[in-house]
Amino acid sequence: MQSWQIREELSEEQRNIPLAKFDGGTVTIKDLLLQIHGITPNKRPRNLNTMQGIDELLDKTAPMRLWVSEAKRFGFHKKAEYIRTARDREDKYLFSMVRREVVMPVAEATDAEVREYFEQNKEDFRKKDSLKIDQIWCEDLETANKVRAELDGGKDFATTREQYSLKKRQRPIRASVESDGVFLTELWAAEPNDIVGPLKGFYPVIDRQRLQTRWEIKWRVVKILEKELGAPRDFSKSASGVEGVIKRQRRKAALDTRRNELLQKHKYTLYLDRVKGIDPFEIP
Repeated sequence: MQSWQIREELSEEQRNIPLAKFDGGTVTIKDLLLQIHGITPNKRPRNLNTMQGIDELLDKTAPMRLWVSEAKRFGFHKKAEYIRTARDREDKYLFSMVRREVVMPVAEATDAEVREYFEQNKEDFRKKDSLKIDQIWCEDLETANKVRAELDGGKDFATTREQYSLKKRQRPIRASVESDGVFLTELWAAEPNDIVGPLKGFYPVIDRQRLQTRWEIKWRVVKILEKELGAPRDFSKSASGVEGVIKRQRRKAALDTRRNELLQKHKYTLYLDRVKGIDPFEIP
């Protein structure tokens, strides 16, 4: 059972069946099911089909409700920051719900439609072109120009990276549209053993507080190691991918139609002059 099924397919009466009560709160069937859903299947207790197993899981589920009750006692749920965050999450959830309602009626592609789409768009399902690169990430353009000059002068790439790169010990990687976006064109124009740059790229920065990676635009100098043209794929190896493309296209068409209908109903004003001349790659 998926988390959305727990929230939507169970009746309100079923979701709210109490399993434990305490002063200030209740643990319900919904709480227990969401607790189980949050544990990967291979790590779930094997005795969940017994009273002891459910009782042990309730002991782990109840503390969250106790802490929520304590937070409300302190009035945290009335603070402006909490209210703003809660509203943002509510908006995102409502946005997801209405989009799902729009795309659910979209028809699945038949086998014949999948085959026809593949035959008409074979080039889209080729094995992707592949580049293997090594790179020196630089603090600024001045450093990147200096790196390029020393490499052109015959200095070893690995030694230069050790001296200048923001990442001293980086392994060669595969470059793609996903990793390099608009910067891939300049890389692809080069040949193996060519040095490219200075050019910009997406540099990964780890945010340890949020436990996530963000991407900054940095200068780099790149060495092309391998270059391989993509080859055609058989239909048998592409059918599921073709079906996915058709589904996404149909869902997008349904969403575009609904969005245009909404724009017809609601008046709006665009202020495009306010963003004129802004380079998105220069935004920190």
